[in-house]
Amino acid sequence: MFSNQMRMTGFSGIDVADMVNQMMRAESSRLHRLQQQRQIFSWQQEQLRGVANSIMTFRNRNTDILAPAATNIRNAANFTGVAASINGGNGTNSGLSVTTNSQATAGNHTLFVQQIAQNDVFRSAAQNSSATTSSIDMSQFLSLDNDGQLVAGGGTMSVTVNGATRNINIDSSIMSGFVNSLGGGSDPDLGNDLITALENGGIDEALNNRLNEAFFTNEGDVSVTNNGTTTTTQVTFAEQLVNSINTQLLNQFGSNPNVAGMDGMGLQRVTATIEPITGGGFSLNLNASASNQVVVNNDGGPLGFAGSSGAPINLNQTVEEFFGTNAADRTLVINGTTIDLQDPELTLREMMTRVNNANLGVRMSFSEVSGRFTLEGLQTGADNAISISGTAAGQLGFERTQEAQDAIFVVNGTTVSQASNTISAYGMNITATQQAVGQTHVIRLEANTAGVREMVTNFVDQYNALVRELQELSSTTRPRDNRNQLFQPLTDEQRRAMSESEIADWERNAQTGLLNRDSQLRGILQDMRNEMSRVITLENGGTFSLAQMGITLDMRNPAAGGMLVIDPTQFDAALENNIEGITALFTGQGASGMATHSQNGAPRIGDSPGGDLILGLGARLDHVLNRHAGHGGLGALAARAGVEGRETDNTLGRQIQDQDRRIDNMMRWLERRENQLFAQFSRMELAMMQGQQQMMFWDQIMWGAM
Repeated sequence: MFSNQMRMTGFSGIDVADMVNQMMRAESSRLHRLQQQRQIFSWQQEQLRGVANSIMTFRNRNTDILAPAATNIRNAANFTGVAASINGGNGTNSGLSVTTNSQATAGNHTLFVQQIAQNDVFRSAAQNSSATTSSIDMSQFLSLDNDGQLVAGGGTMSVTVNGATRNINIDSSIMSGFVNSLGGGSDPDLGNDLITALENGGIDEALNNRLNEAFFTNEGDVSVTNNGTTTTTQVTFAEQLVNSINTQLLNQFGSNPNVAGMDGMGLQRVTATIEPITGGGFSLNLNASASNQVVVNNDGGPLGFAGSSGAPINLNQTVEEFFGTNAADRTLVINGTTIDLQDPELTLREMMTRVNNANLGVRMSFSEVSGRFTLEGLQTGADNAISISGTAAGQLGFERTQEAQDAIFVVNGTTVSQASNTISAYGMNITATQQAVGQTHVIRLEANTAGVREMVTNFVDQYNALVRELQELSSTTRPRDNRNQLFQPLTDEQRRAMSESEIADWERNAQTGLLNRDSQLRGILQDMRNEMSRVITLENGGTFSLAQMGITLDMRNPAAGGMLVIDPTQFDAALENNIEGITALFTGQGASGMATHSQNGAPRIGDSPGGDLILGLGARLDHVLNRHAGHGGLGALAARAGVEGRETDNTLGRQIQDQDRRIDNMMRWLERRENQLFAQFSRMELAMMQGQQQMMFWDQIMWGAM
């Protein structure tokens, strides 16, 4: 029904409404054709906007002057850079990372890292906290056998956590591996010297350094089984011992969550760490999280543990409670600046905040695991050493655990000392870690052919994806239904008779092929193919093109629409032998002396008559893409299909607007036509009723006279 008038019909016995509806159904077919054409215009507009977005996405990534540097084919740095290899590889396990800049040139360089730069680090003594420190007496588990060989034994320590006592074993096999790494089994003099020094109360620095290196740096084999597969990995002996003790702590105390084991956040309540002790030996630290208490019970036992215990420290404790009521006992001077600790209500946490906010180039922190304060410099280098003094510093027991020092590099025979671990030389930025120390590294700089290959290949892949999209839209014909009729947009009546899946399938077919043989899309493809096939003239008078670097248009396959094909052999040869030509081909930006281009001698985009204004492939292709798809109404596609927010300022928008007017006019005509038909039937019914009344009148007269 096209009219909302209320009507009363059927007095004559004829179903007038049904007859009018059937007659109007035929009339409304013209309205349906208008509505379907409007929908087709709308779908075409949507598809063309999608094409414009695809083109601009490609342009914004690859050819726009403001495209990201790493993917911009107009960025000369992507073609002229060099790549670095370290010790013949990518630098894995070298302790070095190398980047290059525009000053780098091909060649080999040597780098010896004598030492890396370090920051100053001070650590306090354990603050009567959750950290339980037990020094290991080396003389208790190192001895000489009957043959004078150095050997190591194991032992057991008794640990109490919150009242529960368990035995923790020291694995003798780990200690034996440590001794073998130390060289004690093959060096009798070492064993004698070490045992004699321990019996006399200490070892010299050289021997202690050797012992620490064997325990904390040298590695031994450890077998790891995961999902039935056993692998072997290298782990330091200190880490092996810590892992063994931590596993036992978890297993021994894990059965009673109220004692130790895992807390509610999945953290192990008691953990072990090991640190070297100046003068010989190691410090085994058992660390409990907050509110837990640890005691090592076997003082002077088989391993010579000097045990201790403590309650957790509370950072909300005041400095007066921690350092004492005498204000003179609360002086802390860092790098010549006094930290004000005189307020008795100041907490330890606030003390750290004051230190960190004083702009002294240091950071103060506290570890609940070790129970120690740490004061570390924010900058590396000898000039950034920390000075710390005052009674509070003395009470905290701060000791320097790492000394600030400069990095020392020897680059191609020249020694360089500096505060940073990153050195810039020969167009390289080299960053060293501790792993690189003591080694001579060979850094080879070569033309970055791998980077150019990857970038150009990615560009070709994205270009082909864009061509494929345009080709499919412009060459796919409209499908037909089982009656050999083109799929048209559905009417409301047709939709009511179909399921959702049937509607989706139908509309997918109805939207297919709407841009078949579209001259604009074919024009875009042709312009793109033209730019891909052009030849540039190099500065030396030679010529160069994509075809000469092994990239050609696939014109043998019409369905490909002129996609690019790469010949890997020819491409690699061009990369090795003519990187200058490749650079000129892609990156000419309009500056004289780089590259010009021609085809049949005809000047192209932006060329001056003398050819002084030079454009490479990137700039030329960018111009084509922007001319066709530039947003803001500047591109041809935008002029035809518009952009979001500007629905009618374009050809298809105006066609849709015109179609809407035609639909409105048709709706009004159909409404008038429907009213006209109802009026005609109403008059017919009235005439029929009047005729019936006259017949009844004459019937009464005739039958009445008889």
